[in-house]
Amino acid sequence: SDGMSPEKLRLAFATPEYVTEHHFDGGLANYVHRVTSLLADLGHDVHVITLSLKDDDEFDNDGVKVHRVTLKPGWSLLNRITRYSLPTTLHWLNFTAQVGRKLKQLHRQSPFHLIQYPSYSSCGLFSIPFLRAAHVVRASSYQPAFYDAAGLKRNLDHRLAGRLELLQYKLTKNVFAP
Repeated sequence: SDGMSPEKLRLAFATPEYVTEHHFDGGLANYVHRVTSLLADLGHDVHVITLSLKDDDEFDNDGVKVHRVTLKPGWSLLNRITRYSLPTTLHWLNFTAQVGRKLKQLHRQSPFHLIQYPSYSSCGLFSIPFLRAAHVVRASSYQPAFYDAAGLKRNLDHRLAGRLELLQYKLTKNVFAP
């Protein structure tokens, strides 16, 4: 190379929502889509790992390689054991486990230069400590503050989900806020 063109980076974005899925909400899904499309246009190898209702092989969306992960049914037993008192917490832990599995598999094929996790859903919890890969956590929203602002009573489930978010922050030094 002439030294002018930057090297091609292999990048991963984990997200609970993405524009290819019909249940997506908005903010986070659209942000990830904009950033990943832009990076793919610049010639980088960009991967998105997202929560889906269908388990699919990798497919292409605007030059971005999308990997769908589904929640594993074994976790519904935990949900029953806890008498459905921790649905959010168990949902995110289930998703986090699937993200960890998929990232590990992809990272083994060819290492990522950088992985981005959102604070929302704490989906880097299992990957940050065990995957030897550079990463950043994007602080998108702080759930406890959101509940307080909305005047919602926080039950144990919401408090635990908030704790997982804080734990993810503690596991990394690489946090940035938009």
